[in-house]
Amino acid sequence: MLAEQSSGNRLGGAGDDFVLVQWTAEVSDQWIARLHVHHEDDEAWYVLRGRLGFRLGDEELEAGPGSAVLARRGMPDAYRNAGHEEAEYLLVMPPGSSR
Repeated sequence: MLAEQSSGNRLGGAGDDFVLVQWTAEVSDQWIARLHVHHEDDEAWYVLRGRLGFRLGDEELEAGPGSAVLARRGMPDAYRNAGHEEAEYLLVMPPGSSR
């Protein structure tokens, strides 16, 4: 399966174990995804450009280009654009997730 190069394209679907999506996040003080928990699936990010800020349980961290972050199932997580420019990233998530 091929996903053409374009932000928001999704590789994978409902019958797969995960999907891979490329996203661009505008500069904002708002969380892209508020604190939530995936009870049965892991979720991972790979930062291509810019900076993303994360809350994983009680820990807060930032990740820049070339960094990867993993939220294991059962771990409360949230993330946001933590920089002063757009952030571009890949998100690996369960197929039923909207973001």
